[in-house]
Amino acid sequence: MSVSIFLAAIIYPKPRGPESPRHPGPCLDPARVIYRCLCLCSYGEQGRTFACVDPHSAGDRVTPICGRCRNARRDCRRTGIRIRETKRPSVRAKYSKTQKWVKTPRRLVFISETDFGDDGASPDGEQDGYEVEFESSPPASEELVRRPSLRSPKIEPLSPTVTDRRVGIAQHTGPQLILDKPIWPLSKQEEAELLRHYVQKLAIWLDLCDPKQSFGTVVPQLAGSCPILLNAILALAGRHMSHTNPRFDRDAYLKYSDRCIKLLIEASHHRSTVLKEEVFAATIIMRVLAEIEGRQCSTKDEGSFNDHHLRGIHAFVRHQQSTMRPDSLGAAAFWVGLRQEIYSAVTTTKKVDMTLVPSLVDQSLSPADDYTWANRAVVHCTHVLNFCYGTTKEKAKWDELSRWNQNWLRSLPPSYTPVFRQSGNDPFPAIWYNRSCHVIGKQHHLLAQLFLAENGPQRPNSVQDRMNLREQQQLLVREICGIGLGNTWTPPGMFTACMAIEAFGDVFSDHRDREAMLDILKRTEREHARPTETVQNSLKQVWRWTSSLEREMLPAR
Repeated sequence: MSVSIFLAAIIYPKPRGPESPRHPGPCLDPARVIYRCLCLCSYGEQGRTFACVDPHSAGDRVTPICGRCRNARRDCRRTGIRIRETKRPSVRAKYSKTQKWVKTPRRLVFISETDFGDDGASPDGEQDGYEVEFESSPPASEELVRRPSLRSPKIEPLSPTVTDRRVGIAQHTGPQLILDKPIWPLSKQEEAELLRHYVQKLAIWLDLCDPKQSFGTVVPQLAGSCPILLNAILALAGRHMSHTNPRFDRDAYLKYSDRCIKLLIEASHHRSTVLKEEVFAATIIMRVLAEIEGRQCSTKDEGSFNDHHLRGIHAFVRHQQSTMRPDSLGAAAFWVGLRQEIYSAVTTTKKVDMTLVPSLVDQSLSPADDYTWANRAVVHCTHVLNFCYGTTKEKAKWDELSRWNQNWLRSLPPSYTPVFRQSGNDPFPAIWYNRSCHVIGKQHHLLAQLFLAENGPQRPNSVQDRMNLREQQQLLVREICGIGLGNTWTPPGMFTACMAIEAFGDVFSDHRDREAMLDILKRTEREHARPTETVQNSLKQVWRWTSSLEREMLPAR
């Protein structure tokens, strides 16, 4: 079993019983949160994904091959081991007699690194270190005993790493997480090809609304001195290339992914390192990899792989929001993370919980550059989703959001006018833009309109009202899909179209429209490795789908 799974088992037991302060609670420090979140996304023995060990957390119980292993084109072997998580640890842990335990040292020391003050003391004056002792690997009825630790564990300082250029980045060893000198040039052609693939094909996924194009220019340069970041880049590029290029080794990316996660575990012991912008950017890139791997899976279960990634991103943003500058790499990563969470919110029907950094968010409608207008639409979409998925839906709030939506459209600069627009006999209009920020800004504005229409204060009662609502929703979905198809040079436009189809594809009844939407889903998976099979199957079930060929074979009535 890999080190990360071992540590996850220790950090994430799931006892049942009354909550008590006697049990050592989960560490709240952002560095540890980021570590915990990413270590759960590691890979098991022999390169097999950890998701197939726990089909529930992967949102998939398909047999004999789970969805994640099918998407990754790897063998699937279930071991029956499940690592469980709880937000409410108990004093007396009650486990099944068949509970499988990971062997642990006799003594474990838990350290809370939450910032309570300059001296690091907790509010009640107690020490932050707690020692947990087991007589052996914990039996089913063992009680965890907590007592104040007389000493904190000694954390060794970073020591230099001897780097051998002949072995390539995947072989770097030692605790040094930021190198003194960049490793350029790379010694392995495979790694150079993957880096080039990321820069040319994948960075555009992330740099949509960033005038500095940080993920395509700044990040690759920083990767030369940051093994965590470089391994994240190589893992994502390798996974994408293995899907789009059949000649590329489909499992080659695993070594880079494993290495990135192990380095993140090392980074978790060094607060100054794990909270660097380079590590934040690597977390964002690894989350893109998780989405490609199918760990999103539209699961609504807390504790899913996607949920763990979000916690890590949230922790960084909360801790660093006071120091983020609009032109920094951290700001660029923040905007990518926010768009990722909108994607997660739509596919899981949950609110967007990410902290909106005041120094970055601008919700005015004053004149600004095109990137700012796009980011305003993204933030507006966040507010709309939180309203729609919230517990209370006040009419005044809906009116406020609706007004802002209309004012944003009226206030747009002329540069947001499409360079080409044509509505013919096709299901979706052809709408062309020259800049990715125009694509994403317009699509998120339309997506917000869709959800506002669906969650209006007055529900349609008459048949005519319901027909009008359906026509409005169909028109907005067609616009979003038309923008995606008309600007395939920026793939996230297709990803947003897939979001709209997943959320509102059921309002279409015409067979030709449905086929066109399925084509978008299939094309997105084929060309960009974004898993859409689950969405396709769900829509087909709702539609009671039969293909054109199947319909032709049906007997005439």
